[in-house]
Amino acid sequence: MKNYNYKILQAITILIFSFAGCSTHGPLNPDDLNKNPNLPANPNPPDNSVNIPRFVTLEWTCTDPENDPLTYDVYMDYSDPPQSIVTEGITVNSYATGLLQPNARVYWKIIAKDDHNGTTNGNVWLFTTSN
Repeated sequence: MKNYNYKILQAITILIFSFAGCSTHGPLNPDDLNKNPNLPANPNPPDNSVNIPRFVTLEWTCTDPENDPLTYDVYMDYSDPPQSIVTEGITVNSYATGLLQPNARVYWKIIAKDDHNGTTNGNVWLFTTSN
């Protein structure tokens, strides 16, 4: 009986490993894996800029290695790191802020997402508003 159970377990193991990794598209190719979006760059206002108007449009650039469509979440706060999401899932590379506090340090960042669940957290950028 022990030998019979061992043979069944062995057969099941072989079947499991035979089908593991099978797909309708053949073997998994590392080049087929999704690549995350590139790091958001070229902030406007530029990082560490001062005397920025209290109404400003934030702008950035971002690409995807496979040219997947991108969406963006924008975080902005008066403290570092920015925790408040001010808009999410936008498809444009800009966001018009509301009226910001005078003489305030404003921290902001972009999270880029592609349509294959790839995500890249951008760096935190800073600007200081005018009076």
